[in-house]
Amino acid sequence: MAILAALANTSLAADDTPQPSTIRLPGIYHVWGKDTADMPAITFDALEQCMSADATIRQQFDRFQLETKKMNDEVLNAENLVQANQYARQALEKEGSGLQADIVAMNARNDALAQRKQALAAQTRQRVDAATAKKINQQVDQFNQDTLQFNADSSALSEKAQQLKAKQQQFNDSLPSLKSQLDQVNSSTSEFNERKKNFNNTLAAYKDKCTGEHKLEK
Repeated sequence: MAILAALANTSLAADDTPQPSTIRLPGIYHVWGKDTADMPAITFDALEQCMSADATIRQQFDRFQLETKKMNDEVLNAENLVQANQYARQALEKEGSGLQADIVAMNARNDALAQRKQALAAQTRQRVDAATAKKINQQVDQFNQDTLQFNADSSALSEKAQQLKAKQQQFNDSLPSLKSQLDQVNSSTSEFNERKKNFNNTLAAYKDKCTGEHKLEK
């Protein structure tokens, strides 16, 4: 985040060795004997305020680091939830398309059975010889077996449709909770970004007032 990158530029040079006749302070120093005509002035009271602000800003920076990690984790979790929701929806749509194809095929089988039943009914009303009657009876037996299988398959398809309906209902029931979680993350992110913006403004004001070379005044 830009706020953290900017704050890193305010790091102390604690290990630097001050040059002779130099006061080294947190972001503020003055070289004695240097031309100070064009330097901004700072009083001792303001200098104390800068030193106090420096410590405060560092504390805020540490908190922002922790909050940034937490916020990133929350956003990542929300993205994973959305992705999982999309995968679940796509899976249900695919299953629904497959079920619809099965229903179309089952309806075609039903129509074919209806036509066979009509044809067999017409044949059984005719007076035929023994060989033909035997053949018709075999066709009737086969029709009855096919009808039993159709009924079993139709029952299984109905069960499959009920299971899909239950999955769809479960999916729909999960949406309000997901929306609530996403709204919470969005709200937290907006609030965090607003505080980050305010901190950036504070940091900019601090750097403008408290960094660089200043001439000390009473």
